[in-house]
Amino acid sequence: MAAQSKHIALSSIYFLLSALLTGLFIASKSWLYPSVGIMILVGSIAGVKWGIQVVAALTFLGKNKWLFIRHIGFACLIGSCLLFSYNLMSFLPFSRFIQSIAAIYLSLIVTIILYYRAVRNTGIGIQWFWGWLACLIIAIMLQIVVLK
Repeated sequence: MAAQSKHIALSSIYFLLSALLTGLFIASKSWLYPSVGIMILVGSIAGVKWGIQVVAALTFLGKNKWLFIRHIGFACLIGSCLLFSYNLMSFLPFSRFIQSIAAIYLSLIVTIILYYRAVRNTGIGIQWFWGWLACLIIAIMLQIVVLK
């Protein structure tokens, strides 16, 4: 029970910090968004993607559900932290738009790798990875449509 409490606490911290950092990143890129409402919608789409995974894990996974949620929370947090690689890229001779896209791309690649590792390390089926990847692709497409 102590291990489960630790997993619950850490996953809560990881997702909370991730939401905060992602919100800060989105707000710092206000020039990309036509309105505050669109900024909130883009952030919400990203959050729902993770929410679907957490609800699915709570519903369908057995004893490893909190370990898995902790691992994907960590993946989410690292991805959010990597969004701020944009600040390091500001020294490169590229436009702000290209720097933002590069930071998002780096974040996505690392998050995909960490999510895959979470699935493997937790010992659950690979379908969890493919399901999340499908959610990720749908979320990205929705965000692009919203921004157009």
